[in-house]
Amino acid sequence: MAKAKNTYQPKTPEQKEREKTQLVEAGKSVSMQLNKMQGEFERVLSWLDASRFVRLAITTVKNNPKLLLADHSSLMSSLMTAAQVNLEVDPNIGHVALVPYWDKNTGKNIVQMQLMYKGLVELVLRSGRV
Repeated sequence: MAKAKNTYQPKTPEQKEREKTQLVEAGKSVSMQLNKMQGEFERVLSWLDASRFVRLAITTVKNNPKLLLADHSSLMSSLMTAAQVNLEVDPNIGHVALVPYWDKNTGKNIVQMQLMYKGLVELVLRSGRV
């Protein structure tokens, strides 16, 4: 019986450095985009402060490298959706999650906002019907 070959190839120091540089550049780009969009967030946010929302978004994205490498337009769209329902993107609060997915149709990583149960509870309590 033949042994299965180990196909794992460790990354070279050059590859690691290139990935690190790519993440740093992506982080700067996302931070700049979010700061530019702060005015748009102010228009849709009623329960939250826009500067706090932007700070939370930057921190959340920088803490998840897969979000940094995803398509930035889908990331901004997901953040705007969270802002429109006035829910925070902080994973410690647990209102919404920003989840990167591989989209085989576009060949890119995209980001989707997923409503978490705490966010749903928050929306129900705000509605005043409970």
